[in-house]
Amino acid sequence: MELQDIKANWDVLSKRIDKLEIENDALLKEISNNKMKSNFGRMKRTEQRLLWVSVFAFIYIAVIGFYGALSIATIIMFCFILLLSIIWQLYRVRFLNKLNLLNPPIELLRKMNRYKIESKYRFIIGLFVAFLIITLTVIFEQNYVSPTTMKGIYGGAVIGLILGLWYDRQYLKQLNALIAELKEITECSK
Repeated sequence: MELQDIKANWDVLSKRIDKLEIENDALLKEISNNKMKSNFGRMKRTEQRLLWVSVFAFIYIAVIGFYGALSIATIIMFCFILLLSIIWQLYRVRFLNKLNLLNPPIELLRKMNRYKIESKYRFIIGLFVAFLIITLTVIFEQNYVSPTTMKGIYGGAVIGLILGLWYDRQYLKQLNALIAELKEITECSK
């Protein structure tokens, strides 16, 4: 009798452990999904903010051009670059809006890795364009603005570069956190 009682108790405990493991796995999956959704939401808001910054900068440069504060060549250059920036940001916002978080995690992971590569290219191209803008601004505005204004342009460029580097680093942290969550979800679902 004792052996049968022990076996019965063992079976009951085994079923409880199995049930707890299933509950723990479900809880971990839910926590990972919530983290993923939170990181994803932050990334979408970041891209939308960058879109609005580009739009407002375009409007600001157009207004400056209307009042003749800078040469026409500089205004055209800035407006063209900002227009490209707006188009790029629209693409990225659309890309993130099209992502369906209900898709299999492996597919989301593949898309987010592609998105990460695009973000790195954006950073490299952005640095090149920033250097090009500063150089062309110096060339176009040499005779048009005072040396004090040129120092302001250089100062603004340095501050913008520092802020851009910081912002890009923060954005990549969000992106890496999202990719880590997707990897964790992928491993849990195996």
